[in-house]
Amino acid sequence: MVVAACYVIGLHLMNSPATARRGNLLSASAMAVAIIATVVLLAQHPVHTVNWVIMATGGAAGAVAGVWEARAIKMTAMPQLVSIFNSVGGGAAVLLAVNDCD
Repeated sequence: MVVAACYVIGLHLMNSPATARRGNLLSASAMAVAIIATVVLLAQHPVHTVNWVIMATGGAAGAVAGVWEARAIKMTAMPQLVSIFNSVGGGAAVLLAVNDCD
């Protein structure tokens, strides 16, 4: 719950240019803690090697695509980039929800 709260607070801090850097660092740190906690939790339960490979491949592909896109985009197109990133995140959430229903 603390990590989720830090993530949301970080997003709120990004509303102002004066606090955006601090908000970005807080949200990124919260997400890193959430990822580490998820990996630790999964390591305590039997997870097939194939699943680990799929998760690592997806994470690496997403990181590479995100870094490449963030560096290639012009600052004037930043709202469009944020929109694309949000839609990709929403699509990932839908895929997880659909997969969980099976």
